[in-house]
Amino acid sequence: MVGTSSIIETGVDRLVRLVKERGKIAMQDAAKQLGLSKTVIEEWADFLEEEGIISLEHSLTKSYLIERKLTKKEVEVKAKEFSGKKDVFVRKAEVTTSFLEKEADKFKDVKNDTIPFLTAEYQEQDRYEVIEMNVGDAVKKGLIQTEIHAYYLAISEKFFENLGIPRSEIRCREQLKDERAHYSSCTWDIEIKSEDFGWIEVAAIANRTDYDVGGHSALSKQDMQAVLDDGSKFIPHVIEASFGIDRPVWCVTENAFREEEKRTYFAFDKSISPVQAAVFPLVNKEKLPDIAEKVHSTLTENNIFAQLDTKGSIGRRYARSDEIGIPYCITIDFDSMKDKAVTVRERDSTKQKRVKIKDILKVFD
Repeated sequence: MVGTSSIIETGVDRLVRLVKERGKIAMQDAAKQLGLSKTVIEEWADFLEEEGIISLEHSLTKSYLIERKLTKKEVEVKAKEFSGKKDVFVRKAEVTTSFLEKEADKFKDVKNDTIPFLTAEYQEQDRYEVIEMNVGDAVKKGLIQTEIHAYYLAISEKFFENLGIPRSEIRCREQLKDERAHYSSCTWDIEIKSEDFGWIEVAAIANRTDYDVGGHSALSKQDMQAVLDDGSKFIPHVIEASFGIDRPVWCVTENAFREEEKRTYFAFDKSISPVQAAVFPLVNKEKLPDIAEKVHSTLTENNIFAQLDTKGSIGRRYARSDEIGIPYCITIDFDSMKDKAVTVRERDSTKQKRVKIKDILKVFD
């Protein structure tokens, strides 16, 4: 594998050399001189300014690149720093063999996972039942074009399951040809069934092919091919995973809502509950508030987001906690002063158990 992308590295070096020769040059003139787009020059210039190699000056109509006057010692130090950092910078345009090997290893982790597919073929036939198929078979049968595309689709679908969305309410729908963006050869939407809105898209995993890097190469007139160990070259392709925020939040919130005869609560998965515990002193007297504050401090000091609630009856405090989806309520009562234990109530089942204060963190394991 080549150590750096020599073409991009040369471009950066040429820009540094040009600024040094001119002392000061307008950014658009530098772009014209090097035969590159202004966008490319701006990106390189920002990098070079951060590294202290050049300075930037902006007027109302133009931006200028200015040579920095460095001492001999500064030049030596910068040369060493720049060599290493520039190498990292230019590698952004490379795809290495080790990266591809790691991606292949990732695919092995998911190839036996089964996910629900709604194919374009079925939709064109007005059929909307899903096909349960493991990811490996989906690639073999050509349902998904590449292993990397399949990997990101699989882990994205699993992500929503881990948020607490039932598997039966999730599907991976292949976009029809007239739905796809012009740059995509294949796009899969992850959809969740909403009680109020039906099936809604929450993520899209698209194969952008070489549209991005190839387009940049054509416009900048630079060869953007990646070089592998065997000397072969190719234009890197892009898999784009796009997620929204509002729709997933709505689906998680809607799905977690529970309404029972005697109470209303949110059954958020414990890993995503906004508040993980509520701590109650049974009454605000004796030493119960002090013990409650110590338990609360123990939780927060161990990165467990907990709230201390001292107002109202225990029943009202339970109800308030249920309504915002707190998984555990911890009550300090008079027995706590004797047995050094507290009562822990689990939200979904409402079951209670005594737990030693010294063991309270184990509840959250």
